[in-house]
Amino acid sequence: MNHSNFKLALTSVALSAALAGCGWGIFDWGGGGGGNNDRVTVVGTIRDVSPETTRDIVVFVFNVSGNNNNGNGQLCPCPELPCNLNSGEGVVVEDGEVSFELNRLANGSLRVVFLLDNPGNEADATIDDGDMVAILDDEGCDLSNVRNRSIVTLDDLDIEFAPIDIDDDRCGNGNGNDDTTTTTEDDSCDVVDPPAPGRARADSIEIDLDNDDNDDNDNVN
Repeated sequence: MNHSNFKLALTSVALSAALAGCGWGIFDWGGGGGGNNDRVTVVGTIRDVSPETTRDIVVFVFNVSGNNNNGNGQLCPCPELPCNLNSGEGVVVEDGEVSFELNRLANGSLRVVFLLDNPGNEADATIDDGDMVAILDDEGCDLSNVRNRSIVTLDDLDIEFAPIDIDDDRCGNGNGNDDTTTTTEDDSCDVVDPPAPGRARADSIEIDLDNDDNDDNDNVN
């Protein structure tokens, strides 16, 4: 997979964001669940961002169910940005805001990515080679199999942005449908506190079921 194909895969994300209008709002590209009782909600609060910034932050949650690994043979504790960007949801956290919510996600394996967007009118909600990105550590593999009707809470996020280096070799056959792509600066995947460059860390990842009485739809597709 080349860089132009990777950018093309995110084009629908940017277009959906633009259509959200003033304030951007939530945008999705195939990641929605089957209805109010068949979806996952992700909420979070940001505690610290490095480097300090007044730019918008875009929060992406990708559904990577069906991808066997992340190029390193693991979904956690340090997942990477997936090649397959056909299912997910995003939201823009504007300067001065610290909380976010995405509530139309399908169940399965989730991956959370933060983008420090371009300044001002150059903001495009698109991840390009060299952009400042941070990928959420998942120490306990909590996001590897999220059930329907779950509410995922990412509490007190520390985000350490670093330039993303898109690794063409990680996508296998290059069609964006297997494994994953991208490494952070110096290929760091250390689970440390504070987070390593290009990583994000939640003080806690809590998952609660919105309705525990009906488990009929809890199988991951």
